[in-house]
Amino acid sequence: MLQVARSAALRSARMRPLVQTRGMHVDNIVGNNMPFKYQGVSKAAFAAKVFLFLGGGFSIPFAASYYQLSKQ
Repeated sequence: MLQVARSAALRSARMRPLVQTRGMHVDNIVGNNMPFKYQGVSKAAFAAKVFLFLGGGFSIPFAASYYQLSKQ
């Protein structure tokens, strides 16, 4: 029984591709190595956008906790 299970596991492992590929291609040239444009934008505006994006994601658990605790 163990031999049957082992051979089935090995067969399924051989059928899966070993390397996963991404569905996106970015040429590695200067100014084109990020999936968004950051050149031509002031540093303060870029910093504000990054702060809002990361701060928004960081604040979600706290907002959810506050909402759940205020329902009582």
